[in-house]
Amino acid sequence: MSSRDERRANAKELNAALEEAAGMRPCDGCTECCTIIGVRSLNKLPGQRCKFVGESGCKTYPNRPQECRQFYCFWRFGYMDDEDRPDKSGIVLNPRQMNDVSFLMVSESRPGAVEKYADKLEDLAAAQGVSIVFGNIAEQTVTRVFGPTSAFFELCMANPHLVGLHIAQRNERGLSWFVAKEARPGTLKYFNDRLRDDAETLGSVVLTGTFNSTEPVDIYGPPDAVAALASLIAERQGIGKPRAIGKA
Repeated sequence: MSSRDERRANAKELNAALEEAAGMRPCDGCTECCTIIGVRSLNKLPGQRCKFVGESGCKTYPNRPQECRQFYCFWRFGYMDDEDRPDKSGIVLNPRQMNDVSFLMVSESRPGAVEKYADKLEDLAAAQGVSIVFGNIAEQTVTRVFGPTSAFFELCMANPHLVGLHIAQRNERGLSWFVAKEARPGTLKYFNDRLRDDAETLGSVVLTGTFNSTEPVDIYGPPDAVAALASLIAERQGIGKPRAIGKA
């Protein structure tokens, strides 16, 4: 074995020992992250299989790029079941934090895998008290968010351009409601059902559209809360009439 190969082997062995000490599961040949993530220094796009993947993993592991070093697979920290390992499930979870809000990014290496695991992802998000975001951050396309209402709203408030949706809380005349606006055109169509369900969960109102506008707006929430806010809107000059609950 050459000195270079020996250094690589030693580095890989040391890394494995550190990960074991930290309580991380071994990859055991799983290389799904090598397809999922994009690596700019290698001109590798997300979803593209890395050219350095070998039979037993990364062939250049000790010298892997920074993007690879900064990627952490949530499954390896002991969450989910053994059969949910990325190469078996087709999904990869990555812990992220943006603007002091923690969340999990889920990617799929096989089409339809996220939908198949939707119930388990919802349970995991609820258990961890975070949102699980499905989409592409780099392309700013997010089409689904799993998790508790509070976590979803916190994510939208702190990172509107991540999910393409900005949620703000408003208070007036003893009423409290949330306004949801598109941070990117076309985003609301993905979240209309989610906003309706969340409004019912909150026992409050979620209003979509522009409040100080002559355009109609959509209002979600319990009938009594909706009626109270609709009356307030009707009193304000230049405000369009609210549309029926839930219609886009």
